Amino acid sequence: MKNISLNPKPVLVMVIGVVCLFLANLLLSHSIFNTSIALTKVESEAMTVANETNELKVQLSIVTSSELVLKKAAELGFVAGREVLYLENHKTLAKND
Repeated sequence: MKNISLNPKPVLVMVIGVVCLFLANLLLSHSIFNTSIALTKVESEAMTVANETNELKVQLSIVTSSELVLKKAAELGFVAGREVLYLENHKTLAKND
């Protein structure tokens, strides 16, 4: 039987290579994890902004409803009376110009 001895250099290179790959994997995993946390935070903020936008749209539709505008205008005296005025001599006024 032959005596087989391993050369330590190739084994050392393989061990260093495996350790480097492990460290690279660890670094990338950590980076992806941090990015995931940041993305979750941004998505949460986007949902909050979307909810606030919807609430503001509802409030705007309430405030700008014709019934509320008419009521507020009446309270402030901006609603025209029921009396309608007509300009009957509109043709003669146009000729005099």
